[in-house]
Amino acid sequence: MPAPEEHHGDNIRRFVDWESATAIVVGLLILYLLVPRMMANILMIPGHHIQESLQSRGDVSSEGYITLIASRMDALAWVDSGKIWGELGIAQSWYAHKTGFHRPSGRDALTNSITSLRQSLMLAPANTFAWTGLAYSYLARTGYSIQDITECLKISIMTAPYQPKLVFERLKLCLGIYSMFDEDGRDLIKSQIVVAAKINPGKLARIIGAGNYAEPEIENVLGSDSPEYGIYLSYKNRLNSKSGK
Repeated sequence: MPAPEEHHGDNIRRFVDWESATAIVVGLLILYLLVPRMMANILMIPGHHIQESLQSRGDVSSEGYITLIASRMDALAWVDSGKIWGELGIAQSWYAHKTGFHRPSGRDALTNSITSLRQSLMLAPANTFAWTGLAYSYLARTGYSIQDITECLKISIMTAPYQPKLVFERLKLCLGIYSMFDEDGRDLIKSQIVVAAKINPGKLARIIGAGNYAEPEIENVLGSDSPEYGIYLSYKNRLNSKSGK
């Protein structure tokens, strides 16, 4: 019969062995969870500065779009992310616009953008950028109704009404097809005009000036006595004087 001390030592060794095995399993599990995300982040790096240029300048070279698209596709081989699918779809849409919808490569890129953006929204239904991107792609691609487009824009506004990176681009598209929206959609657009006036009334004046949005309605939306309308009107008059209107 083993001595009590030996029995106690065996228990300690078993506990240490179990604790070590548990630590190894936990460590492997952490690696299993972290490595795909880490690899995806590394593979996206070549496209980051292109995405930043696109956001600041509004356009990049065709080669830039190809690099951005490839970086997102490489990342998706490691992780199935709604955000990355959305970035891929928007890049494909812009590449289609850059290439030309009349060319096979442009049409293919546009079709791929719709597939990617839908996948993004399956994984991340509140991805407001994907909803707006899908509206742009639907508008450029035949076979989709005006209701398909307006519903995408309405959901985009409802999911992120105060997103400063998106408000103006989304508003330009909404104003271009304003008459196609139902009453609820028009109310959402009016709310976006108020948001845009608070963010940058000068930019709002340029957008309104480039569209066909009735001036009296802008006054009603912002309120003729509101500070936002006063600033907006000042910018508008300045733009009109420069253009000779």
